[in-house]
Amino acid sequence: MTQVSDYLSLITSEHQKPKFLAMVSVLAQWAVDRQNLLQSIRGTEAVPGAVTLDVVPSADASFYRTDWQGRQLLYATPRTNYAYPSIMGAGWSPNLSPVLTQNAILYADGVTEVPTMTATRSTEGFFCNNGPAVPAGEPYVDFFDLKQVSGGQCQVLLGSNEYDVVFDLNTKAFTSFSGNLSGQDYVELDNGWIRVWLSVASPDSEPQAIFVYGASNPTAITVGVGGIQRVGGTGVPSSYIPTTTAPVTVTDYVLGETGGVTLGQVPVAGAQITWSGDATVLANGGPVQASNALLGVGDGSTSKFQAALTWGTQAGTPESPGLYDIDIAVDQQLDRVGEWVGISRQLAIPLTNVYFSFDEAGLGFDQGAWLGPFDPTTGLTSLPDDVYRILLYAKIAANTWDGTIPAAYTAWNTIFEPLGYQILIQNNQDMTMDIALIGPAPDAVTLALFSGGYLSLVPAGVGVNNYYLQSVQGSPLFGFDAQNNSIAGFDTGAFAQILQ
Repeated sequence: MTQVSDYLSLITSEHQKPKFLAMVSVLAQWAVDRQNLLQSIRGTEAVPGAVTLDVVPSADASFYRTDWQGRQLLYATPRTNYAYPSIMGAGWSPNLSPVLTQNAILYADGVTEVPTMTATRSTEGFFCNNGPAVPAGEPYVDFFDLKQVSGGQCQVLLGSNEYDVVFDLNTKAFTSFSGNLSGQDYVELDNGWIRVWLSVASPDSEPQAIFVYGASNPTAITVGVGGIQRVGGTGVPSSYIPTTTAPVTVTDYVLGETGGVTLGQVPVAGAQITWSGDATVLANGGPVQASNALLGVGDGSTSKFQAALTWGTQAGTPESPGLYDIDIAVDQQLDRVGEWVGISRQLAIPLTNVYFSFDEAGLGFDQGAWLGPFDPTTGLTSLPDDVYRILLYAKIAANTWDGTIPAAYTAWNTIFEPLGYQILIQNNQDMTMDIALIGPAPDAVTLALFSGGYLSLVPAGVGVNNYYLQSVQGSPLFGFDAQNNSIAGFDTGAFAQILQ
């Protein structure tokens, strides 16, 4: 090596530039979409020591929103609330002489003011006929958000043309049923509210009225009446769809091709959006499975979130937390990381002269690899965890490299600086290069990987003539016109030594 530089361009003569740039373009196509994958693998600081990667959930993944309505399953197909207005008032008609007091009580969302209904006898209350849009014969689910305000035995009569039920808000129990019901239950919302849902799977006629009455001649009950909806189809309670003068249709979420999830309704501040199911790592196409993974937290204005999974110390991540942090993963977990990255610890060509040996330079304690019970004596074919991590980092760097020398130095420094090494490149101006490893004496396996080209970033069509170490370990390489940790002159720099 006659000259060493810590910054050299590999684009040489003018006639070589088109060929070289074409090679770089091909290499760039191999790179993964996310240019900072190397930094992500080393640990995105969302959670200390964690690794976060963007993923694309499968079409059948399940998404949930947890807010004042509890944990609700979200739907990728449109849902329509045919009952309007969803808040009792104009458009609702009295039966007998109930009293409706507007803006009398705070709704379960903690923001909206909704009315109360006071009834003193059976079937006294309000009904709404604005629900005929569900086609005849189509199943539907009615939802009633209610809160007991006064009255010891606070029973309400809920129903439609198809059914009626009595529900006791005090004991949270259904006390009577009649008509064509296929399912009923309730869920507790925030602030003492209850959502009662009633399902009709096979209606006999086109649904019309929906009503909320007092039941069984109560002694003056007062009930808060919040959101009311009639949703076509069968199922369990879904999220509330407000209406005013017409039915409203929403699609809870739309899943983008790159894992972006757009919600049909902006989640309230503090709402948690989670999901479970199969997914694909956006960076490399590796399959994963999520379980109650966090998609995002609402801020009151954001409706679009990027699906991601975190391997590390965050709960609700693939399989077991912490297993896939590349710095602490071991054995099979590290092999799984290798599958995502695209390189195995099993080598096709054995690394020779790497096993521990006495009286042989470079193969003593802390240098040579121990011969395992199943290792071939001809050479090492399965890398130990500590060395395999270095290979994984090198592969990640290759996957994300943009083909430039500055980016190559950045990637190499990310890999080797924590180990105390530096990399130097020499451009030979003939589509070849030389690479030197500077630092303390490497162990035999790392040295074999380096000299074997496993750890190199080399553009397509560019060859490597030689790999070098300094003749005095821990010293900078000898060179003129430079004085730093990598290159130094007489009395400090050490001559480069070719690795055979």
